[in-house]
Amino acid sequence: MMRAMIMAALLCSCAFAWGAETLNTRYQHEPTYEITTINDQWLDKSRGRSFPVRIYCPVGSGPFPVIIFSHGLGGSCEHYAFLGQYWASCGYVSVHIQHPGSDSNVWKNKGPMKAWSDLKAAANAVSALNRVFDVRFSIDKLEELNISDVKLKGKLDMSRLGLSGHSFGAHTTLACVTKGMLPNISLTDSRIKAVVPMSTPVTEKTDEQKRRAFSGITIPCMHMTGTKDDSPVGETFAAARRVPFDFADKSQQYLINFQGGDHMVFTGRLPLIFNRGRDKKIQRYIQEYSLAFWDGWLCDDVKGRNWLENNGVQELGKYATFEMKSPSLD
Repeated sequence: MMRAMIMAALLCSCAFAWGAETLNTRYQHEPTYEITTINDQWLDKSRGRSFPVRIYCPVGSGPFPVIIFSHGLGGSCEHYAFLGQYWASCGYVSVHIQHPGSDSNVWKNKGPMKAWSDLKAAANAVSALNRVFDVRFSIDKLEELNISDVKLKGKLDMSRLGLSGHSFGAHTTLACVTKGMLPNISLTDSRIKAVVPMSTPVTEKTDEQKRRAFSGITIPCMHMTGTKDDSPVGETFAAARRVPFDFADKSQQYLINFQGGDHMVFTGRLPLIFNRGRDKKIQRYIQEYSLAFWDGWLCDDVKGRNWLENNGVQELGKYATFEMKSPSLD
């Protein structure tokens, strides 16, 4: 029973915020903003679907580029705060949406076995489709708020829109920008300009299935994973996480594979005693490299691109491998 409770906690309790940390790393972004946090509840009337949203926003007039974040299975808009807070402090509006049906409400207030069973069952095709519609609605909503909302009016640069997510949220992220992710349907949104999927689940078995699913990625993408990034629910082994990078050939692609990084390190969990130093280092690199990518490809900042492609490997050192590739000319 205790083991089941520990496993459920590791999977589902996707972390308390680390809080903002001053980074002393080679890639610097100035200025650093104070941030404000906005909690809201959005209603998509067309679907009768309501969900919570947490927005981390730089204090200033803007307009600021926007990143939408999609949580993993069993997560919520309150998780991954170490990313939202950091991105906002560097001049991005980070919008964390919650997906009913595959969020923390699936497992809360249930016994360990029931929570585990319901959590696995929530990773289904209906949830996958709903998540993509949640993102599309959120983009529409942000465009509306940028015109009429007291707190956000004029602060959102919707021409510089990025999307990121972890695990099931990484699947959501790629499904929004490539035609082959959802069977028999394409819900790609051209308003999204760059993406950072972390720990993408891969269920495709044959090369043809993989090519159909991931070769349609046509915008810049930074994939992140770890050498111990096995799925807690058994759907994807760590070695398969690189498949989207391998089969994407129509746009600039990056892949970071953190040495010893497991599935939950991307959530911003409180560092476990036995790997405290490694967690902290990996999470700092997740912040730093995602920021360089957003600067370079969402904001067209040559400094960000040059740092990634010329200094990125040296900075990671023994902590990760770094790969990149440009679009095929074929």
